Amino acid sequence: MASLSLHKPAKADGPPASSQFYSFLNREFDQAAGGQTGFEILVAGSPLSLDKDVLKGFAERYQVIRRFQKITLELFKASLRGDEDPWIADTILSDIPAPLAHAYHRTLKDSHMQLPHFFRTDEPTPGILSEIQCPGSGWANHEAIRTLYDQHPETFGSPELFPETLSKSLANDLRATLNDDPMVYYLLDNSSLPHGARYFIQKTRQHGIRYYSWDPDLHPRTCNFVRSHDWISLLHNNFHRSHLEACEEGRLQYDLSPMALFDAKVTMALPFEELTRRYYDDEIRTIFPYTQVLRTNGIRASDGTWLNIESICQNSKLRRSFYAKYGGTDVNLNWGSRAVYALGSGSRVQINKLFKQFISLVRAGQPWILQEAHRCKNITRYVTKTGDLQEDKGYLKVSGFYGPAGLLGIIGYHLRAPKVHGTNRTILSIVR
Repeated sequence: MASLSLHKPAKADGPPASSQFYSFLNREFDQAAGGQTGFEILVAGSPLSLDKDVLKGFAERYQVIRRFQKITLELFKASLRGDEDPWIADTILSDIPAPLAHAYHRTLKDSHMQLPHFFRTDEPTPGILSEIQCPGSGWANHEAIRTLYDQHPETFGSPELFPETLSKSLANDLRATLNDDPMVYYLLDNSSLPHGARYFIQKTRQHGIRYYSWDPDLHPRTCNFVRSHDWISLLHNNFHRSHLEACEEGRLQYDLSPMALFDAKVTMALPFEELTRRYYDDEIRTIFPYTQVLRTNGIRASDGTWLNIESICQNSKLRRSFYAKYGGTDVNLNWGSRAVYALGSGSRVQINKLFKQFISLVRAGQPWILQEAHRCKNITRYVTKTGDLQEDKGYLKVSGFYGPAGLLGIIGYHLRAPKVHGTNRTILSIVR
């Protein structure tokens, strides 16, 4: 892998007036979001610095991700029609209530079943995607850090790689995609951080994006773009039928289409599964960790051999090489680090107990995956709330933000634990 450095060396005396950074961020966030939450995460001492080959990979990976999404969508639709093996649709829809599973999805038109417009990757090692979230959280964090950088160029320098803020890039992308004045209907009730979504809404409004309930003369039935953080909320909205009709007539587009496919982590196993592997090229497989759908008797290893449950539980080295993840779309389970287990962090007894639970859930129809573990150890310096510059050891995770035009921005999370990024001890930095 190309070399990676999280941060450029900070000045010997540290960032000037560094304790003022959090006061600035608190004011910035609260004034735009209309609340009193403040900015809840820590700030690194300098922008994110990535090797040029790693940066190039972020931009080039967009087309590979799009190819993966397109192939997966076509396989899913073909399976629903009966033109491909039913296992594909059955696995993706396995724990969804029957009225919203196969029967509902078969009523959707091709116009309703489109690729997501905006999404964010999770990369525990740059270039290896453990998740693709549509649209995903973190857009507000990137925007706030970028605003801090822009207001303090004496500390953080000037933009070199991304001349525009994330909000302006999204606004430009959305306007070009719709070929019209964007009028957005945004469902916030299912956002994990509604105040962050409100903050980002206000930032995009500064660039001409209009929203129902924020801007005059808009109605849910006249909006031409619908945003949501999970597919099921789209169905439970009281304008769902109107939006489906408008979409079919070409008057509206969804950010995340009203179907389960792009909310399900189990799709990351399809490039590696025996039944579906032939549809995906090797370049697609290089961007994901080796991933398998968990069966009641185990998984297929990357070398082709079969790993039964007992062999996984008994081999500590093998356990350390995998995460177990819920692969479905239940928002009680598939958000953040919920239902994600680092199998190397428990004893044999604990892992045996966990697998008994996994297998019981699989038998009940819940999809689970085992995914090869990737971690990137990291040391960074960050600004404390009292204004000191301190060093911390942990793990790096990076995320790329993408829209219809491609890469819009990159954020880095310095983590105390390798699987969790949404805590107030996370340290943020962005590429600019």
